[in-house]
Amino acid sequence: MLIPVTDEVADGPWRATLELRSGLLVKKFHAKIKFPHTHGMAPAAAVDAEASGGGALKGLIAGILLLGTALLIITNRVRRRHARTADA
Repeated sequence: MLIPVTDEVADGPWRATLELRSGLLVKKFHAKIKFPHTHGMAPAAAVDAEASGGGALKGLIAGILLLGTALLIITNRVRRRHARTADA
């Protein structure tokens, strides 16, 4: 993505935030930007990048794993009870 910047914009530093959304997934990136004093193009350099949307995804994955573990434990206990009553 290219964003042209005129001379009217100060050199910075600027704080930039980019938020991407797709369904329930949200990714947010932060960066400090400083424009060069000379004219022309320079490669983009993020000084401080942070993804905060990953926390929600990690929480969702942890919840699914926790639920799956609980279901396995409950299923195992039910099978043991049925095995004990069948043997008696």
